[in-house]
Amino acid sequence: MANTKMSSSFTLSLVLLFIISLNSLLTSAIMSDKFASNIDEPSSLRLVYTIERPSNEEPEAFYIQILTPVLGSEEAAKRALVYTFKNSMTGFAANLTPDQVNQILAQPGVLHVAQRVNYDLTGGKKNNNV
Repeated sequence: MANTKMSSSFTLSLVLLFIISLNSLLTSAIMSDKFASNIDEPSSLRLVYTIERPSNEEPEAFYIQILTPVLGSEEAAKRALVYTFKNSMTGFAANLTPDQVNQILAQPGVLHVAQRVNYDLTGGKKNNNV
């Protein structure tokens, strides 16, 4: 019984550590100069979950193919792409407007789009606009 509690506590700790690490990574990416592009509509960071990409295709190339029809050009897709997931999930993080989210959801291979959420583990207020 004690072993089961310890095992589930360890698993929960690992999941929490993963979420905190991912949040830190995405926050750092947003603050970098790569994302200082001029976009008419306000955009926010979204996690786009996709089907598994073909094994012979690079993740970034596959995700840019999904973004390009929605954003109008390959260059705009590259600017919007923040991070490509390779191990923890299939998908990517990109800066998208609400209208672009609706268009991405209609793209073949896209399963779900989630808005980034920040959790303050110190008991303070949540800030989702970082």
